[in-house]
Amino acid sequence: MLKTRIGRWFSRAREIAAAFDCDPSKIGRVIQGITVEDIANVGLLKENQISIALLAVPVGAAQEVVDSLVNAGIKGFLSFAACPVAVPKKVK
Repeated sequence: MLKTRIGRWFSRAREIAAAFDCDPSKIGRVIQGITVEDIANVGLLKENQISIALLAVPVGAAQEVVDSLVNAGIKGFLSFAACPVAVPKKVK
C-alpha cells in the first residue's frame, strides 16, 4: 500500500528542484544537475515557491530539520527518517 502511494506521489511530482545538506563535503556538489546547498540557506525554498520536501536525515536531526523546512514554507513531507516528527496541522 505504501509503495503504491509513494508511486502516485512521485508521478505527480514535477521534479527535484533543490537539495540541502550540512556536510561540508557534500555542499556544492552537483547531483543530476542540482547543486547541493548548505542547509543554512533553506530560505531558498520559499523564494522558489517549493512546498514539498523529501526528508532523509538521521533521527537526531529530523525534528530540527522539519521545523526549519516548515518555517521556509514547506507544506508537505515524504519522510524517510526513522522516527515520527511533529508538524503543524496545515502541514501533511
